[in-house]
Amino acid sequence: FDYVNLHYQFVGSYTASGTGPDGGNLAAIKAAKKHDMGVFIISAADKGGCLYEPPRALYRDCLPLSPIALNNLFLWSNDDIHTFVL
Repeated sequence: FDYVNLHYQFVGSYTASGTGPDGGNLAAIKAAKKHDMGVFIISAADKGGCLYEPPRALYRDCLPLSPIALNNLFLWSNDDIHTFVL
């Protein structure tokens, strides 16, 4: 394989089997890097807590950024992630 599609975000990065010791799919991202594979993050704003319609408390906690902007910065800060879609 050349790349892997994963769910990963700052709010509840999950896997089908749970969150894992490194926070959800972070272990899979590290494994992809070890095998020189690309990492494509899918549904970053949707499966990561419906960030396009955040609860008021989350919206307040993320100010002055929006939850989507904060999540995007979180993803862009990881050099092992090559692409993500909202």
